[in-house]
Amino acid sequence: MARILWLSRHLPTKAQVNDLESIYKDSVVIVQYNITVYDAKHIIKLMQKENCSDVLVVLPLFILEDLVNKGVSPIISVMDKRKGGHSKFIRLRKIKLECDTLTGGSHDGN
Repeated sequence: MARILWLSRHLPTKAQVNDLESIYKDSVVIVQYNITVYDAKHIIKLMQKENCSDVLVVLPLFILEDLVNKGVSPIISVMDKRKGGHSKFIRLRKIKLECDTLTGGSHDGN
């Protein structure tokens, strides 16, 4: 039985649970946290605390990148925009960001 940390404000749908059970070829236990996380270390600690082998996330890109760089390959639910529901799951294995800085790091209000 797989234990999956579900970091999302939304509970999994029946279709999502069915897809996960198909992927894992077993029943799954969803451990849902409806919280704000600020870094990958927090997510890894939650995974360890809850004894979860995988994590499904809805996160900002920079946290996703940090998570992948720390050796965790999170699952993401891809939504079908036309049907308005779950389409498939993907696993992030690598993220390469190419960025330009548009502002400085500090603002003094002037």
